[in-house]
Amino acid sequence: MIDGDQKELLRLKAKALALQNRLIDIQQQRDRGLLDEGRYALLAGHLDEQRIGILLQVKDIIGGKDQTFSRVLDNAIDNAPYEEVRNELVNVATKKGLGEEIKEELKKHRSGFISLLIDVAMAAVKVTV
Repeated sequence: MIDGDQKELLRLKAKALALQNRLIDIQQQRDRGLLDEGRYALLAGHLDEQRIGILLQVKDIIGGKDQTFSRVLDNAIDNAPYEEVRNELVNVATKKGLGEEIKEELKKHRSGFISLLIDVAMAAVKVTV
């Protein structure tokens, strides 16, 4: 049975995946000339605001249960360089027994970073789905 934290993390993961798909969509529209740079910047800014909201909600759920993972979240929220946050996430994932799986997913889907971060959050709070 799924508890409240599990449900919320799964809901946030679904929201993150939808957000990532929307970002890819607007990037493609911009690249094809269907969306001008100003409109793209506005939409991307709204999506970034939602991304930060998701990360803050994940942080609330983690609630200090894993300090190392909380630092990864803080860096992601503060928009630290992708490589830095990715490396920290891989280190935490490795400690949780997810290292290789997360490394492979990061290689394949850079845009899926938030959903992978939530996968590690589930492991950080001992949630299995």
